Formats: sequence, C-alpha cells, structure tokens
Amino acid sequence: MPALARKLRLHDYFALAFGTMIGIGWLVLMDDWLGRGGPLGAILGFALGGIILLPVGYVYGQWVLRLPDAAGEAAYTAQVFPPIVSYFTGWIMLLAYFIVCPWEAVALGKIAAYIFPSLDSFELYRVAGQPVFLPRLILGIALTLFLAVLNYRGIRRFCYCLWSLWESAPRVALP
Repeated sequence: MPALARKLRLHDYFALAFGTMIGIGWLVLMDDWLGRGGPLGAILGFALGGIILLPVGYVYGQWVLRLPDAAGEAAYTAQVFPPIVSYFTGWIMLLAYFIVCPWEAVALGKIAAYIFPSLDSFELYRVAGQPVFLPRLILGIALTLFLAVLNYRGIRRFCYCLWSLWESAPRVALP
C-alpha cells in the first residue's frame, strides 16, 4: 500500500475542514433559518449540529490514525466488511461528490446575486418554480471549472488558495 504524501500543513487542514463543515450552505439557508427560528434558533441549530458531528469527527480521526490511506471510506470499509461493501461505498462517495459540486455552483450564484443584483437579469428557464439566470449559471460553471483545475493541480495549491481567501476575507469585508 503506497504511503500518503503528507503535504498538508495545519492551516491547510483548517481551511479544508472549515470549508467542508461550514461551507457556503449557511449563507444560502440563513434567510430561511432566521425567518423560522430567529437568530437564537439558528445559533442553537448550529451548536446542536456541531455537537452531533463530534462523534463522527472522532471516528474519522481514529480511522485515519489506524489506516492512513487516501481511499478514505472505501479503505475503511474494506477493513471491516466484505469487498463488495467497499466497492459500493467508493461508488456512493463518488456520486455524493458529484451531487455536491452542482449544488455549490448554484449556491455561489445565489450569494453573488445578493451582492450584485444585476446577476438576476436574464432568465433561461425554471426548475421547481425557481428561475435559472444566465449570469448565475456562467458564474457557477466557472467556479466548478476553477475548483476542478485546482484539485487536478494538487491539494497543496488548493489549500493555499483557500487559506489566502480565509486570510483576505476580513480585509475585504472590513475596509
């Protein structure tokens, strides 16, 4: 079994973890959460969600210590279950990642439209009663291609980009 490359530093892991756990979903769903439960309800929801995910993070941490393999869930299930379970786990994880990518692209368009309302200018079609606008679609496709190139070029470069965004966000938001 090949060893892991071990090219990530501590702040690289932080950037990946923060982006994965928190992500952009809270920005997309915040208006709905605040409308239903208010600020205290949203805070309580995040706190309870974080507490519920603590055991999951602990188990993943133990698995990584026990089996440092880049195959992740497929390698972990291969240690415990028959090979067919590991095979289907790998495919389900791949399909799950394929589902997340378009959702993030749509989320970026929605958030960008809050900042730049002109992105809601040219409606192409509707899905489930919600309009799909051309500028948002172009922005989402561009983000997807950008992330694909970053991931193809290497995880270290990708983490550097995430960390740079994390460091520069307060300077942009608070001039």
